[in-house]
Amino acid sequence: MRFAPSSVLALVAGLTLAAPVAAATKIAVVPFAPLTGDVPVRAGGKAAMLLAGELKNVGEVTPVELPLESDEKAAKALQDARDAVTAAQKLETRRKFGAAAAAYRQALAHYEAAAALIADVNEVSDAHVALAIVHYLTGDDETGEKELSNAIALTPKRTFAGEETSKLFAATVARVREKLLASPTATLQVESIPAGAQVLVDGREMGRTPLTLKAIPPGKHLWRVLLPTSEPEGGLVLLSPSEHVTAKAELNGSSPVTKLNAVLASNSLSPAVAEIAKEAAASVEADLVAFGALLGRGDDLVLESFLYSPAQDLIARLPQKSFDSELISAGMELYNVAGEIGSRTQNLGAAETLPCKISLEAPPPQAAERTEMAFKLPGDEEQQLDEPKKSRRPVDPHKTIRVLRPRDK
Repeated sequence: MRFAPSSVLALVAGLTLAAPVAAATKIAVVPFAPLTGDVPVRAGGKAAMLLAGELKNVGEVTPVELPLESDEKAAKALQDARDAVTAAQKLETRRKFGAAAAAYRQALAHYEAAAALIADVNEVSDAHVALAIVHYLTGDDETGEKELSNAIALTPKRTFAGEETSKLFAATVARVREKLLASPTATLQVESIPAGAQVLVDGREMGRTPLTLKAIPPGKHLWRVLLPTSEPEGGLVLLSPSEHVTAKAELNGSSPVTKLNAVLASNSLSPAVAEIAKEAAASVEADLVAFGALLGRGDDLVLESFLYSPAQDLIARLPQKSFDSELISAGMELYNVAGEIGSRTQNLGAAETLPCKISLEAPPPQAAERTEMAFKLPGDEEQQLDEPKKSRRPVDPHKTIRVLRPRDK
C-alpha cells in the first residue's frame, strides 16, 4: 500500500505537532519518625512502604526509594570480635599467652563497637573470662581479677567455663563475685529521643525511657535501647563504685533519612526539616518528598504527614490519619493519603508556617514520667545486695585449669 505525498506530509506534521508526554512526578517517601516510644519497632518504615505501594497506583506518579543508614559497620565489628575470639583460643592452646591476651583485648574492642547489635551478653562475658584466665596464668593477678569482675558484672549468676572441672577456679570466681557484690553500687540513667523506648541492660528488659537503674554492681554493663524506627542503640559502659552515669540513645547517622527523622522525633517542624528534605530529594532526583511522624493514641497510631516541594521550597500538611498499631487497617488510610498526594503534584496547597509542632498531641520529652528502680540480679530477684557473705579461704588462680569451650554461634 502506497501513501500519497500529501498524506505522508500530513502524517509527519501530525507527529511534529503532537503534545509531548508528561513525565511522571517522582516522589520519595521517607520512613515515618516516632513521636512516642510506644510506636512499634519499624512501624514507620512499614507504613512508608505501604504508602509507596499505594502511590504506584496513582496516575503519573512514581515512588522512588531513599537510601537508608547502613548498619554494616556494627555488623562487621561483631564478626571481627568473634573472629578475634577464635584466634585467641587457638593461640592459647599453643600457650602463646601474650598473643592470646592481645587477641582477646582486640575482641573486646570490637564488641564495644558492635554493642548495639549484641543480643547475647554471654559472648562478651566469655571474652572477659578468657582474658582473665590468661592474665592469671601469666602472673598478672590484678588484671585477671579486673577482667573476671567485668564478666561477673555482666552475668552475675552464671557458671563460667572451667568452674565445673576446677574447684580452684570455681573458688576464685566465688571470691571475686563476693567482693564485687559487696562493693558500693552504681546508678545508670538511660534516656532516649523519643521517650518511652524499651531498655535492656545485660540482655534483660528493664523498662522504658527515661529510666534510672540503681544498685547496679560496679563493672562492665551492656545497655541497649530499642528505638521504634531504627536499629537498636547501645553501648558497653564501665561503672565505678558509687558512680552515676547517663546513657542516651537517639537517631544518629549521616543519611538524609536519619537526619530528617532525628529532627522530626523531637516533634519539631523547623526550617532545618526543609533543608534536609531538599537534600533527600536531590539524592534521588525526586520532585517531591513525603515524610511524617507516628504517635501512639491508645491502641492506635496517628500519622501526621507532609509533602515537600524543592522547586517551591515549601512544606504542606496532609490530612491526619489513624490506624491500628499492627497496620492491619492502614491500607485504606494510606490509599487515601496516596490519592491526596497525587492531587497535589502541581499545587501543594497552603504552606506550613515554620517552625511549628508536628502534633499537639505528642507530649514534650521533659513531660515523660521517669521510672526509678533497683537493679535485680538475674535468677534471684529477692536477693539483697548488702546481704552479709560467708568468708572464704583465698585460692591460687595460677593453678586453675583452663578448659576451652566453643562459643555459641
